[in-house]
Amino acid sequence: MGQQAQKMTAPPRHSRGFTMLELLSAILIIAVLTAMVTFFTASYIQWSQQVADQRTLVVLNDALTRYKCEGGDMNALTSGAPAGHIMSKLANTINWNGYVHQVMQTGVTYSSKSLTGAGYHQSFKFTGYNSYSTPVAPGQDIADRLASQGTPPDSATANWITTNATSPYYLVLSQPSSSTTIGMTVNIVGTLYVNWGDDTTATYSGSNVSITHTYASAGNYGVILSGKITWISATGASCAFGGDISTMPCLTNISINGTNTISGSVTAMTGLTSLGVGGSNTISGSVNGLTSLTNLAVFGNNSLSGSITGLSNLTSLNVSGNCTLSGDVTGKTGMTLLSCWGTNTITGSITGMNGLTTFSMGGSNTVTGVLSSSGSLGYIIEAGNSTITNPSDWSAYTGLYYAVVKNLSTVAATDNFLVSMDTNKNQSKSSGSRYIICKTNCATPDATGVNAKNDLISSGWSVSTN
Repeated sequence: MGQQAQKMTAPPRHSRGFTMLELLSAILIIAVLTAMVTFFTASYIQWSQQVADQRTLVVLNDALTRYKCEGGDMNALTSGAPAGHIMSKLANTINWNGYVHQVMQTGVTYSSKSLTGAGYHQSFKFTGYNSYSTPVAPGQDIADRLASQGTPPDSATANWITTNATSPYYLVLSQPSSSTTIGMTVNIVGTLYVNWGDDTTATYSGSNVSITHTYASAGNYGVILSGKITWISATGASCAFGGDISTMPCLTNISINGTNTISGSVTAMTGLTSLGVGGSNTISGSVNGLTSLTNLAVFGNNSLSGSITGLSNLTSLNVSGNCTLSGDVTGKTGMTLLSCWGTNTITGSITGMNGLTTFSMGGSNTVTGVLSSSGSLGYIIEAGNSTITNPSDWSAYTGLYYAVVKNLSTVAATDNFLVSMDTNKNQSKSSGSRYIICKTNCATPDATGVNAKNDLISSGWSVSTN
């Protein structure tokens, strides 16, 4: 008794923060969760877009079916026809059998830029809209292409297509009535099945194979090549076939000139090492992704575009005509031929291109640099907007046989050029041509230069100076 009870108290509590390990673990968990949410959200959005585009494609093909069944203009339905043109046909009313039909809902529009189709007349269908597309079987596309060029397959050809045209690589060609002979040289991987369009078929295999056919009578024939071709060469007056080359994206070497009328894009032919087309062909496409190219020679009506800057393997560039190539040649020191004219806009420097045998530059191109190819150079044209630096002494250029030079602005420079050409006139040349022009921004030669000029002329050269 009398003792005072002691007050009970809890032990002191010590507060502390998170450790660095705990903070990092929390941050890591949040980052993982964020990444998962982002991934699944993006995937869901992409899936939703594809589902929506697939449904739109179903709606458009349903309208297309009703268009065919209710008197629509079948002539508008062909592979390659502008999608906008077909869409406008579907949007218009159809007067058929005494009734007015509307196959698409009025007021609803679809972007024709993202719409693709394939087929011919009754077999035409829409194959893709935005992010969703359906593949077209090679056999169906072959039949459609034959029909679109005016050579629809008969029952025998249709059966042949079903049995033999199973490769994803094929060419559908048109042989005009102006020629009774068709021929080309090809490299084949595996077996190439050919239908010449006159109930004659053949199979080929191997490399450097000449495949030719002569028709019994003139006429328009549809030709089918089914199989993997890596190289095709068709030149000369005897070749006059046309067709779309883009269905053979496995090609690595193309050489087509003469009166052929081949068209199509080479954009997807990323394995191409050599592309040479001219004549009446109208090949198009971008060279941006053709990084394996070593030789690019395109002129005439062909219309390649894109930049050559990334074509690091390029050793020969010869472009003109309707092409609109751009890019920089700087650093391409392995070049042996550089010839650019027309509406191309090639830039860069030729400095270090010591192995050039041909240099020809004009038009809108703006190439600069120092000419330093000495004995290897045989052909040179300096024209247009390009301004290269000529050598101070031309005596080492022993192989020159064709020279159009400019900017020899001093008498000494002009004299040196003419005397060097005269001294080397009997040296070995790679051509029989003998041609010299030294006029644009060039000084008039003095007696030394004139004597060299006259000696050249007496030796059979054509020489023109100021």
